[in-house]
Formats: sequence, C-alpha cells, structure tokens
Amino acid sequence: NMLDEAMRRSAYGLRDAADQFLAGIMSASVDAGNVIGSTVTPKVPTKADAYEYLVDLGTLLDEANVPTEGRWCVVPSWFHGLMLKDDRFVSAGTAKTDQVLQNGMVGEAAGFSILKSNNVPNTAGAKYYIMAGHSMATTYAEQILDLVTYKPEKRFGDAVKGLHVYGGKVLRGTALAALIASKS
Repeated sequence: NMLDEAMRRSAYGLRDAADQFLAGIMSASVDAGNVIGSTVTPKVPTKADAYEYLVDLGTLLDEANVPTEGRWCVVPSWFHGLMLKDDRFVSAGTAKTDQVLQNGMVGEAAGFSILKSNNVPNTAGAKYYIMAGHSMATTYAEQILDLVTYKPEKRFGDAVKGLHVYGGKVLRGTALAALIASKS
C-alpha cells in the first residue's frame, strides 16, 4: 500500500526535523566550561582514544553535579564506527559483547547510553558537536494537532496532511557537555 509507505516516510521526516531542532538548541546551550576541543582546534578521536573522550565528558558532568543515572551521549556514525573497532566493546565472551557483535550497536559506555544520529551538529561536515548530558538538561514537547485525509485536486487517489508542532528549551546548560571533534 503506497499510502502506508508514504506515511512511514513522513513519520521519519517528522522525527528527523524534531531531532535536528533539539540538537541545534542543545549544542548552542552547552556551558562553556563543559566543552572539550574548539572549532579552531577540534579533537581528532581514534579507535584507541574514543572511549577516553567519553570518560572525559562524564568527568565534566560529574564536576557539574549531574546525576549518573540516565546519562546519554549522541555520536555521529563515524565515531560510532571507532567505538565498534575498540576491542573493549566487541571482544567476544560476555553476553553484552556478544550482543554488540550481533547487533552492531554500542549500547552503553563510560556511564552513558550511546545513541547514534546523523543529526549531530557539525560545521561544514568537519567539526562535530558530540553531545552528552542528562534528561534534566532539556525539555521537549510535541503534538500532532491535525491529521486529515483528502483527495488531491489534480490527481486520482488519496493523500494525508497534518500539522506537527514541537518546541524545546535547555533548562540546565551545565547538565550538557560537548566534544568538538573532527574525523581527521
């Protein structure tokens, strides 16, 4: 059914737009003391030190008295790939590492739930703001106010249109930390 597939693609587009919005407001609101690297001299992580950068982000949050339960870190695909090359995450033998090998995911590391996103804010595709934080840092609300099926005027068939509203605000910039990093 083409309408069902179009609605799935639209739902993905709505999530993607909201994700970009949240990434933008969070990266702009990180407390200046909670940033590792800079846009002038970004850090260049390797598979050997990607984990250490996560530990450093965790240390910044510890020093800001951010609770350890519920911390998250959003990384771009290339950083996620570095973590998958680290033997500490993918060596076989434990249930957790076997799951990583099977699913290709880094679920948790350095006290963070690791999330992968193509919407990690970056400057010209070169300087990425790898964000870490806690849910108390931001607030977010969304709602689909209206969803209507209708008949397009110049075509046969059915169409759907809707109104998706969302908003968010950073409440505690000290509960966020960022690593400004470059691939190379």
